[in-house]
Amino acid sequence: MPRRSRQAKAGGCRRSNQRTTAGQAGLKVIFRAAYGLTDRDYRADPKDLDRILGHVRQIAVVLTENADTLFAVQAGFLGPWGKWHGFNWGDPPSLDVRRATLFALLDSVPAPIPIQVRRPMFIRDIFATEAKGFDLTEAAAFGGSRLSRIGWHDDAFLALPDDMGTYVEPAWDRQRELRWCERHDRYVPFGGETVGQSEATPIEQVVREME
Repeated sequence: MPRRSRQAKAGGCRRSNQRTTAGQAGLKVIFRAAYGLTDRDYRADPKDLDRILGHVRQIAVVLTENADTLFAVQAGFLGPWGKWHGFNWGDPPSLDVRRATLFALLDSVPAPIPIQVRRPMFIRDIFATEAKGFDLTEAAAFGGSRLSRIGWHDDAFLALPDDMGTYVEPAWDRQRELRWCERHDRYVPFGGETVGQSEATPIEQVVREME
């Protein structure tokens, strides 16, 4: 029992120190949880969805305690690096699993902290059956709806032709994707990272997409 007590106190100190460090530096945190962070971690997730959703709710308690230092929460959890591929229940995970995970995060992480998913198509297919659809309008932005809190992150930014699976929805080419993203990203945070393949992207394309 004493050993467990010391571990709990140490964990609490780590959370406190991280919060103080970010806050004192005037920084915000982008948080993502994952069950594995290497190429060996494909399908390393729990096969029990209820266990994953339980972890979402547990982590959300800590996120709520540190809400003032959060910029955004990336949906994570599913697949290696939490990037929603290579998961036990599909590649990408099935629509039902993605919807359950995203809505659990929305319900558990305090508003108005935004949640980011890995591909824009995940926003569209998850919200396609919602009453107001998947197009975020100026009138609906910042209104507190689920859709108004959903951004996305491109973790292969500018890697032509499809940013390593970012833009792969059937019948949606890159230009159609970018037009949709331009409208949606006016109201929600967008982020990501570049990869080696991005070095070959023509500078004109870089400027156009960053605009």
